[in-house]
Amino acid sequence: CSVVILNYNPGGSDLQGEALKDDHCHHCHVNDDNPGLMASAIARDYSAAALHVPDFSKPKTDYWTRSEGTAFRHWMKQRSEWVKRMLPETTLPPFFLEICGWHSKRWNCHRLPPKVMDELCRRVGPVLEESILNSEAGVGFAIGASFGKKGNILNLFGYEDITQQLTGDETIQPLPDVSRWYKVFVKPDSGAPIIVTWSAGSNRQPSATFADAERGIIAMLREWLSKS
Repeated sequence: CSVVILNYNPGGSDLQGEALKDDHCHHCHVNDDNPGLMASAIARDYSAAALHVPDFSKPKTDYWTRSEGTAFRHWMKQRSEWVKRMLPETTLPPFFLEICGWHSKRWNCHRLPPKVMDELCRRVGPVLEESILNSEAGVGFAIGASFGKKGNILNLFGYEDITQQLTGDETIQPLPDVSRWYKVFVKPDSGAPIIVTWSAGSNRQPSATFADAERGIIAMLREWLSKS
């Protein structure tokens, strides 16, 4: 992959009733604190269960023509274009890694029981780290204010906030008049880095306005890692 994009859980159709019996990673499940259910796709065969990033230049086929696939394809396309703006030299698609493999409106990583957090740290944390270290650009990204809070799931995975070491400030706000912020995390033992970004009232990827600033953050991060 070019980079790793860490997400909370996949979007898709919010099915109920009989649809819950269908063992599909994009269906809505109500048993949000069942670690066996949440990790089952990884336990069976993660690579076989994963959806590959489509070739956006070709017509939609199969899964991507259904309603949930069309929405997810659009979501993936927007984030793939975001990666390409930041890292135009990349030649591979990004890897979209979900912390929880099941879609649910109620899912919140800050309210999951300890047993679920332990399961996520055991199953998802190593996949995240290995994916970042073996990506083309050697960096991961996450969108959402929750990823930037103290005690967030990145901290539980062993990542430390190094933003202040890089810049002297607790957060990076490239445009003073625009509510968009960044933080940088690194896993000390391996050096795997993750750049987190969020904006007020939105969970969307940054616009092209931030491309130069993002390339600057990546360059600053790489320089810091080379000296560590």
